[in-house]
Amino acid sequence: MIRISYSVILLVLAEPPAYNINNDCPIKNKTPTKAFNELNAFLTPLQVSIIFAAYELGASLTLIFTETMGNRFGYTMCIGIEMLCSAILGMLTPIAVVLKNFYALVVIRLLTGALLSPIYPMMNVLMSNWSPTNERNTYGIILYGSSVGTFTTIIIYGRIILNLKHITTYLTGMIIIIWCMVWMLFVTDHPSMHSRVTLQELDEISRQRMSIDTLRIRRRTPWKEIVRSSKIRALALLMWCNTWNLTFFMDYMPMYYNQMTSKTFTEAIDWACLPLFSRLVGSIVCLPIIKCLLITNMLSITVMRKIFTVFSHIIPGTIALATLTTNCIEIANVIKMIVIMGFNGAFVGGGFINAIDLTPNFARNIFAPMLSLITLSGVIMPFVVGCVLQHYNQHVIAWSIIMGVCGGVYLLGGIIYIIFGSASIQSWDIAYARQAFQSVSRIYFDDEDFDF
Repeated sequence: MIRISYSVILLVLAEPPAYNINNDCPIKNKTPTKAFNELNAFLTPLQVSIIFAAYELGASLTLIFTETMGNRFGYTMCIGIEMLCSAILGMLTPIAVVLKNFYALVVIRLLTGALLSPIYPMMNVLMSNWSPTNERNTYGIILYGSSVGTFTTIIIYGRIILNLKHITTYLTGMIIIIWCMVWMLFVTDHPSMHSRVTLQELDEISRQRMSIDTLRIRRRTPWKEIVRSSKIRALALLMWCNTWNLTFFMDYMPMYYNQMTSKTFTEAIDWACLPLFSRLVGSIVCLPIIKCLLITNMLSITVMRKIFTVFSHIIPGTIALATLTTNCIEIANVIKMIVIMGFNGAFVGGGFINAIDLTPNFARNIFAPMLSLITLSGVIMPFVVGCVLQHYNQHVIAWSIIMGVCGGVYLLGGIIYIIFGSASIQSWDIAYARQAFQSVSRIYFDDEDFDF
């Protein structure tokens, strides 16, 4: 909610495009659309891209400290405080807007990214603590709650921001503050700390999650083996490419629909939420299929991950490249984005939690550093989009170039993962886990309790 609200706010503050589908395409019975934000606009496309990139830059700087903060202060506490501080920063945005201060907007966005970015890996740790092994994919849908917040925020902002203006930001901040209170009261780091978890439920979760993490064993993370692993590198590239496009859709979708359709501002914003909604629907549709495949053992996990990668990356990339010449067809501009993101919802069965497959004992150690590198794609992407839009004076053809780049990125990540990716637990993970267990087995456990 906090992040996506900026996409709508910056649409209001960005300089109106000199061209759009009404006055840049050979369509009859069309008249140029008067810009709705001529009085408020003061940001160039490049400045908008810098503000978007500031969020990801802040994220990349703090992600590497996720585990340290979570272990020291508690993951639940950290998430609550970070959300609370982000809400307060969001409510400072109107001051920067009134002053038309570009640098203040960059700083607010940078700090917001630094605060919010650790939440995703922290949520993965909480899911790891709470979810039985055979329910990982089901629990993974929790992280898609961000998609619900994304498209609901777009709809709400699109309908009220022109009327309520800065009050919209304060309403968002108050909603988040209330959520923080509920979160801190009812959520705990581990099921053993929650008063409503029964002993039977706790035993079932613990039985399925027996690992060196659950035993709190100190061990050395095999960074050398991790960096050298082609499977890990293929997964990192897949996630890097997915982040590039997901960031583009979240940041620029309102701007794209406003320029590439003949709808009013409010109608364009309504259309902009549909691709993100279709991604959520695609993920929900995939979950029972994934569960069925896992239960029946019809396919190996590696084959399943690669099949879902075809749907989440290869097909969207192909669609993006195949529709580069349809920018003057309004219905094509609407439908292709919805279809692309709908297929990308299959990522929940692809590389979404593949790190746990490859190295269940060290997934939490590598997740934050990997995300820190992956978020750099979200820093580069806005600059590419901003430079293309500014170079072509926001000409409609600029969006064809941008979609071509996004399609190529999808295909790059998907093809490399299909060739080199895997879901098999890595030998070095087993070796280091065995070494860690054996080092303490004589103190805490009988050797016969563990079967490697």
